[in-house]
Amino acid sequence: MNELINDLKNYHLHLNPKEGVLVTDLFDDAKCKHMLEEQSNIWGAPNLVIAASMFIKRYAMITVSSTMYSMIVHQTVLSLHPATLTWSKNGSLGLKHEEVVYITLNKTNRNTIRESYLQQLFAQHLTPLVLTLSRMTGVKEEMLWENIAVRINSVYRKLLEKNPSEQVITNIYEDFHFLIQADAELFGIGSNPLACYLKIGEELKENPQRKTCCLYYLLDKNRGKGNYCVNCPLI
Repeated sequence: MNELINDLKNYHLHLNPKEGVLVTDLFDDAKCKHMLEEQSNIWGAPNLVIAASMFIKRYAMITVSSTMYSMIVHQTVLSLHPATLTWSKNGSLGLKHEEVVYITLNKTNRNTIRESYLQQLFAQHLTPLVLTLSRMTGVKEEMLWENIAVRINSVYRKLLEKNPSEQVITNIYEDFHFLIQADAELFGIGSNPLACYLKIGEELKENPQRKTCCLYYLLDKNRGKGNYCVNCPLI
């Protein structure tokens, strides 16, 4: 478990939470707006639409990327229920020690555990957050979901570049195909919002560009300097 915990720290997920706001509070428009206003000042985001995009990119890296990685590499995931997580304005998530629950996958239960865990992660966690951000700021849901998908694509790409074992390769492609073929129930909305953005292998190498722009280039530090995301559709 120590190796898993160290890997999760690399994703800015910590077991000793600092001061912050409970993630379930971010499902409330007023509290979510207050958080984004704080983050706007820290990140140099000119408006809440850009702040919402930057937030979900960071949040998806911490939660979704860490989940996909640990599911493949460690065959274990950490339960990330929003009621147990604290968002810190330094861009990290905290989980109290007493709230830590590990879920182990093996050859006989992998498909079942994967589906039930990811349904909780998306339908009860990421989807409510995306809907709140969109409702409160007017940012397009499609952009937010592509921000999440890009984080997933990145995990698979980086793992495949490391000359992984046959089992890891099998896990990567099985998990990828599960996500891209998942029905709407996994996400708690009318359709699979990730399917049209997920890419892997040669498809990702040949066509890495996003369909939507995440607005990273409009942050104060980037504006007018030609600083775009590497997969930006504007370049």
